[in-house]
Amino acid sequence: MIRHSVTPSVGQIPDSNQYMKENESQRERFEKWFYDPLRRMNKHDGFAIITLLFPLYERHLRLKYFMNEKVKFTESCKAFKQIAKDLSIPLKIVPIFWRVFRNGAMHYGQPKDGFRIIYHDKNPLQFKDEIFFINPIEFRDLILSKFESFMWTSMKIPDSYISIEEC
Repeated sequence: MIRHSVTPSVGQIPDSNQYMKENESQRERFEKWFYDPLRRMNKHDGFAIITLLFPLYERHLRLKYFMNEKVKFTESCKAFKQIAKDLSIPLKIVPIFWRVFRNGAMHYGQPKDGFRIIYHDKNPLQFKDEIFFINPIEFRDLILSKFESFMWTSMKIPDSYISIEEC
């Protein structure tokens, strides 16, 4: 049995030279599947950036606060306090933000409850007059910087995320 990992490219079918040997580190593989595509995206890929960021951010928060997959994010959880701190938004806004964007992106492919993503050219995230303004590039960079080092020291990355097998 030959084991390889495949490195997907945004909008492309991988070439044969994108198959990597199994002795490649988990970090290298994870970066190729998640971080590299995120970093290649620009402001016109805003919703794709948000959609890819939320699973990573949620994974980080669950690891950091020892929340298994059955634990729900609620207003009283430490994760929501961390989100407020990370994004510099009031704690009372976090449940709205999480429902509208995380749940909307993951379950509906769009923001929920009639919210829209409005591009903002300065701040990563701003909530004003019941509207969320997002700069997807700044938002991406902020979120990645908040948990990047923690992920590598605490995360166990299963091979199923990053490899394929040929028989």
